[in-house]
Amino acid sequence: MAQPAEQSRDRLRDLFSFLMQRSAGGMMKVMAEAGLSMPQMVALHLLRNCGPYTISALAGKLSLSLAATSHLVDRMVQQRLVERNEDAQDRRQKQVVISAAGLALLEQLVEARLAKIGPITAALPPELRAQLDQLLDQVLEVLRQEPL
Repeated sequence: MAQPAEQSRDRLRDLFSFLMQRSAGGMMKVMAEAGLSMPQMVALHLLRNCGPYTISALAGKLSLSLAATSHLVDRMVQQRLVERNEDAQDRRQKQVVISAAGLALLEQLVEARLAKIGPITAALPPELRAQLDQLLDQVLEVLRQEPL
C-alpha cells in the first residue's frame, strides 16, 4: 500500500500529466514561433522567479555544463530575452537578467496554457471548483515558503 505522501505525489503526477497533455500544443506553438528551447524556457522561469544569476549559478540550476549554459545565454541575448550586466560586487562576473521581451514571452506561454486549462476548470461543478481553489491556496502558501 502506498504511503500518503506517495499517493499525493501520484495524484499530482496524474493531474500534471492531464493538464500538460491538454495544454502542450498551444505552449509548443508559442515556443516554436519564438525559437525557444525547453532549457531556455526553464532559464527564463528561473530568472523571472529568482532574479539575476551568474552563468555558473544558472548552469548549476539547469544541470548543464558551463559551456552549454553560456551558449544558451548567448542565444537568449541574441533573441533579446535576457540581458547580461556587470555584477556590482565583482565586475569580472556577469549577471543574467530577464528582459521585458523575456517576460512578455513567458506571459504568452502562460496564456497559451491557460487557454486550454480554463475550460477544464470551468467544467468542474462550482462546489468542487471552490474546494480546489481553497486547497490550492493552502498548498501554494506552504510551498512558497520553501526555497527554490
